[in-house]
Amino acid sequence: MNTDWISQPVQTGIGTKHAIYVEGGANDALYGVNLTYNKITGAMKGSDRQLLSGNTFLSYRVKKFQFRNDLTINANTANNSPYGSFTQYTRLNPYWTPYDSVGNLKVYLEDVRDNTGTRLTNFDQYDNLDGWPVGRATNPLYNASLNIVDKRTYQNLVNNFSTQWQAAQWLRFTGRFAYQYQADESDIFLPAQHTSFVSRPTFEKGSYTKGYGKKQSMEGMLTADMNKLIGQHQFFATVGTNIQQTKYHTESFRVEGFPNPRLDQLVLGNRFPQDSKPTGTESVTRLLGLLSNISYSYDNRYLLDFSFRTDGSSQFGTLRRFAPFWSAGAGWNLHNEQVVKDLGFVDRFKLRYSFGYTGSQNFESYKAISTSQYYTSSDYRVLSVLTCLVLATMHWHGKKPLKVISGPILPCLKR
Repeated sequence: MNTDWISQPVQTGIGTKHAIYVEGGANDALYGVNLTYNKITGAMKGSDRQLLSGNTFLSYRVKKFQFRNDLTINANTANNSPYGSFTQYTRLNPYWTPYDSVGNLKVYLEDVRDNTGTRLTNFDQYDNLDGWPVGRATNPLYNASLNIVDKRTYQNLVNNFSTQWQAAQWLRFTGRFAYQYQADESDIFLPAQHTSFVSRPTFEKGSYTKGYGKKQSMEGMLTADMNKLIGQHQFFATVGTNIQQTKYHTESFRVEGFPNPRLDQLVLGNRFPQDSKPTGTESVTRLLGLLSNISYSYDNRYLLDFSFRTDGSSQFGTLRRFAPFWSAGAGWNLHNEQVVKDLGFVDRFKLRYSFGYTGSQNFESYKAISTSQYYTSSDYRVLSVLTCLVLATMHWHGKKPLKVISGPILPCLKR
């Protein structure tokens, strides 16, 4: 016996993709519509991803104003393989066979008995990678013959609107607004006959895990850009502000007790697992930022720039709600110097130096708010425990100077 286990759960996936695109318009208005269907077949049998996407844009120009709106809607369905994890098959012994003497799939891969026919349990030390303690080696191919559901879906909507006003040849105002919404859902059903329940009591066999999630984000930005040439002096400047909000929440729970493999509806479960309850997360963050940047160039040879930004976030303490960041830099385009031009074989040669500050906000939204957790399983009517004590001086994490020296940039030689 020499079972090739790693070839059992895999397949050669063939995917399909279809798309249709229509566009039209006139001098002042343009529009486009795009529809796409994409099916990706996974390497594991029974796994695939299906994406249906629609996109439309509309652009309209009137005098010095331009408006554009882009809308994208996606619907995704992902089915995971009922064959389990590929790692399970890489660990199985080749002298085990998945079928019994009459060709039926076995539940247990090994059955060791003594001369009296009594099964020896001292060999039950195999880790089936199913989340339960070690025990008898089970057959992952048997699970694939059951009515297993392992599906995840999401619907996503993204809308981007922008408008521009060319107030003058050297001055432009831009406004942007972006909205995104996504709803996630997951279903994992394992019937009582699944090998992960072979050692569980009767009323704990079979499980259904359900998950939900929703995320919503909005962001607006308003900027003014200036580009002015006065003789050999070139000026660039940008000032602006942005505001954003992100909200999300998730819920998940598990029900057990599904004796019949066809009873794959959540409401047909027997109970919640002992000492368990629904779980979830939630977050709300808001940010307000102000930004500015100015650049100067003399004869396209000597360069100076300076940028400043201050951001205020709901994730920080009330005493340090805003944090400033700045950077400055200088450059020298040597390739525009006459002595370098006379060489005749150099296209680009530049010296550059910059210095600035950076930071991040990679922590939970509630760290800046005193937070308590309620325990509803206690004998008291209401029992809460303080889980987060607000720190009023909490500020941007990891703020540090960032120095970049990029010079000289190696000459780019002409061909």
